[in-house]
Amino acid sequence: MEDIPNLILTSEIDAVDLIKKSILIYGINSTTMLESRIFGRPVIVPIFEEASGIHKDKVYYQEYFGRDFITASSPEEFIQLGQKILDEKPDFNIPNKGLLEEFLGYTDGLSSERVEKLFYKVCNN
Repeated sequence: MEDIPNLILTSEIDAVDLIKKSILIYGINSTTMLESRIFGRPVIVPIFEEASGIHKDKVYYQEYFGRDFITASSPEEFIQLGQKILDEKPDFNIPNKGLLEEFLGYTDGLSSERVEKLFYKVCNN
């Protein structure tokens, strides 16, 4: 790890703060991948070795690969895709609405209203 000057392994900095400072996120099976997409950061998922073999059925968010998450099928492609993103510095883009709604709920701003109506309905019964 000492050979990588911009690599920090820490639990003292909040993940959201690190995401905000980042241009690109690499990840697999983590809710920080969702948070990264909310902040519009591209996320590259390594789908090789165990992730494409004996554990491929345990990889999360597969239905969003190619839309919200970029996949790399080899270590070489993992590096190449990351370098391409760093070189091109793309605009940050928000994730697919379906991804947000599946894992975080509705995005229409009416969640509190729905909870309030449900609360009154339950209390009145």
